Amino acid sequence: MPKHLLKKFLLVLVGALAIAVGITFFNTTNATTTFYYAVTELESLSSKESGANGINNSGQVVGYSYPSGGPMHAVLWDDGTLIDVKTGGAITLNYASASNKMGQVVCNLSPGWHVLGRCPYLWQDGKVTYIGECGGSSYVSAINNAGQVAGWDITRAFVWQNGNTNYLSSLGGSNSYSLALGINNRGQVVGSSSTSSEQHAVLWQNNTIKDLGTLPGGSGSQASSINEIGTVVGLSNTSSGSTHAVLWQKRQIKDLGTLDGNDTQATDINNRGTVVGYSFNSYDAPIHAFVWRNGTMRDLNSLLPANSGWELTAAYGINDRGQIVGKGKKDGQTKAYLLTPIWITN
Repeated sequence: MPKHLLKKFLLVLVGALAIAVGITFFNTTNATTTFYYAVTELESLSSKESGANGINNSGQVVGYSYPSGGPMHAVLWDDGTLIDVKTGGAITLNYASASNKMGQVVCNLSPGWHVLGRCPYLWQDGKVTYIGECGGSSYVSAINNAGQVAGWDITRAFVWQNGNTNYLSSLGGSNSYSLALGINNRGQVVGSSSTSSEQHAVLWQNNTIKDLGTLPGGSGSQASSINEIGTVVGLSNTSSGSTHAVLWQKRQIKDLGTLDGNDTQATDINNRGTVVGYSFNSYDAPIHAFVWRNGTMRDLNSLLPANSGWELTAAYGINDRGQIVGKGKKDGQTKAYLLTPIWITN
């Protein structure tokens, strides 16, 4: 992070330019560079709620938005243009989870557990394909550039590709179940699986399952994302019963800490090792978005100027450009946002 300010006249000039284009900045400093995020409110279908769930390396953002009437719609923001992701039929896609470099978007019929007896979808250029087995309750969470989709059907984690569903193994136990939440371009999958008594974060690779474990004394954990070098992020319980964002690297777990004393969850990591997530309360409701970099967790709101108009409640995705997406409060409404890093060298 930056450690000293640029000359005052340069900061004044940058501030004036920010006001001119209607963009909000935050800044910290180091010896030679000032670092900012430009905050962009993503267009929505109406004045009602919207949220961004993921961003690919092309800068395409996926999420949801409420129209003026009816249920939420899955949406894609492509170079700032809002696209209502539709099936072309009677079914409305409610929630877009992720996308890849080819513009393939994975969608669900609700933000929570999938509607019984119906499948989630793969959407691309207006065409849709059913994913997984349609007889149960399915949910899809991630897609890589090969078109492999990670998700789960009732109690079984799976990877789907080109109409074929490969169910993944579980850690075992009498009430065994597993969830696939993240996948990288090497086909490594992360999520969670039940043991005989607990739910643990796991890594699936080459048709084998690896228990990633918990923080010392913790009773459970869950992995949410994996980057191309195999670094995994998620959450773990602690011996005191709280929940902390964590990182697994070379099978070793690292506690990323808490935010303002609240529980935390890491949601995504890019190939530079930057982690995003959010703090939450006892009702699992997001409180503040965070970014973790070089061993330090920062509340994104603490880096915004007092008059930004934003309260960023959650960060759900980050790409290799360092762009971050999520949702926050603006003008009393929950809105999708995009943060873009800007570096100014002194």
